Amino acid sequence: MTNRLGWCFGLLVLVAGCSDPAGDSVDSGLGPVDTGTTVDTGTGTDGGTPLDTGSVLDTGAGDAATPDDAATPEDAATPEDAFVATDAAVVTTGCELTGYPALDTARLRATGDVVTALALAPGRDEIFIAERNGRIRIMDPVTGVVLGTPFLDINALTGSATGGDERGLLGLAFHPDFETNGLFYVDYTPHSAPAENRIAVGHVSAGSPDVADATVMTILAVADFAANHNGGQLVFGPDDGFLYAGMGDGGGGGDPGMNGQDVNELLGKILRLDVSATGYTSPASNPFAGPTAGRDEIWAYGLRNPWRFSFDRLNGNMFIADVGQDLWEEINFVAAGTGAGDNFGWSVCEGTHDYNGSCAALAGHHAPILEYPHGGTMSIRGNSITGGYVYRGSAIPGLNGAYFFADYSTDMIAALRYCGGAVQDAMRLTALSGTCAVTTFGEDRNGEILLGCAEGSVYRIIPG
Repeated sequence: MTNRLGWCFGLLVLVAGCSDPAGDSVDSGLGPVDTGTTVDTGTGTDGGTPLDTGSVLDTGAGDAATPDDAATPEDAATPEDAFVATDAAVVTTGCELTGYPALDTARLRATGDVVTALALAPGRDEIFIAERNGRIRIMDPVTGVVLGTPFLDINALTGSATGGDERGLLGLAFHPDFETNGLFYVDYTPHSAPAENRIAVGHVSAGSPDVADATVMTILAVADFAANHNGGQLVFGPDDGFLYAGMGDGGGGGDPGMNGQDVNELLGKILRLDVSATGYTSPASNPFAGPTAGRDEIWAYGLRNPWRFSFDRLNGNMFIADVGQDLWEEINFVAAGTGAGDNFGWSVCEGTHDYNGSCAALAGHHAPILEYPHGGTMSIRGNSITGGYVYRGSAIPGLNGAYFFADYSTDMIAALRYCGGAVQDAMRLTALSGTCAVTTFGEDRNGEILLGCAEGSVYRIIPG
């Protein structure tokens, strides 16, 4: 990722939905982490591409010397009143609720290492905070008190990052049967060779539910060639129980290996893995499983750096935020029970726009439901999207059905509703924007929304 901006004085675009922060191969004192590893040594990457240590989140390509436009006065008190829709018939539909109530934030944790994931473990109410430098900490969701001893510390594997380094511990998910099997999964990208993105499994210790065993076992290692665009999201599907894993396109800017569209390459994809037994297998329902050409692990493709996707806890619908390159950030929607084999377009397309080819000519392109520009004066704008969750809590009834997202580069926090195939109420939330540089979102046990920040703080969204 880079800190370079691509200037575009375009408009927020609402688009009809379609049917841009690692263990060591050496034990490093934490045990045999590579036992059982599957290593992907796929081709299509350029080993000579220089490493780009840009921002924690991908802020797009362009000119690194260009200042951010965050100081531009905002018209953020109202929804976007000027936008371009590809199909005027789907600009609005009847969502049950419209608009948003007054909102504020309550700080739970003041500072710490960069927060890369906020996760819940089945049977527990605490929030598990994944930090870029390889530690997972346990926080009380009400008081914000953090236990002194980390749940897990794999810093010897990830190494320590500074500034905008995108490597480190990037994802965390607990097995749906965690209460009985004690298993959890982490995604990390090491600072040391070999360059690869790893998914590993860990186990809670027998001695304490608040501490994990010191070692993790790598189950999949995906060869990489640059420090940026690592993805890292891990989520278990609410209906199928499979592990969904986000992989960036490998970095370097502009997808030099055309990995996004290469179904024989795991970079630039969302993978779906069956981890019901030791290691993993690929579900037979994956689109390229079996004799079909393409990697068995792939569930969906055409992604640049899927920086946070989530399932709606009410209905299983999926929202995917994908960090843009030069001009556009995007949000994709996948209806529950669908999505296998979807092509989100990168790098033929950036959003709905041509990039490495003709977007209009890309057969089967699953277009985003919303895209927003890197420049201009619109209140929804920025250079590095962070995807969030659909609000399903009870503390703020007027938020029901609102999908939250943010932009790391402009400290924007925004929301939209997606109903009947159309985006409604897409707006920057003035009272929340500027809280912090949001690196991730989370949900507590009751469905209330949490913010994880680059400075290590954690906030809860509350009534204003």
